Amino acid sequence: MLLQILDSLLEVRPFTFALDVAALASRREYLNLDKWLADNVTAYGEEFLRSVIEFLCQKMESEKACRLADPPIEGRTMSLNPTTITIALRVLRNKLVFFWHVDADMLLTPTN
Repeated sequence: MLLQILDSLLEVRPFTFALDVAALASRREYLNLDKWLADNVTAYGEEFLRSVIEFLCQKMESEKACRLADPPIEGRTMSLNPTTITIALRVLRNKLVFFWHVDADMLLTPTN
């Protein structure tokens, strides 16, 4: 039952929500994050790559805001653990090779 719910949540758009769910599921060892990220890059291409980059940037900004606040505030989102960040960056590095025709600036430019 839990895995069926997880599968449904991992299909939700925007991708940033699914990425948050995937990070938590991976932390709890319900999901192979490396494989899930790679499969989604294959299925959704540049759109998913952009979402992964945006997701990591949002998490970084949220964490930075919490740490720099005076007095410190509790984060509104779950922090990513170092393993999750490492996996995401590794998948990005490996998959961006296949999208060499894509301008890296275009991937890093936020869209609405």
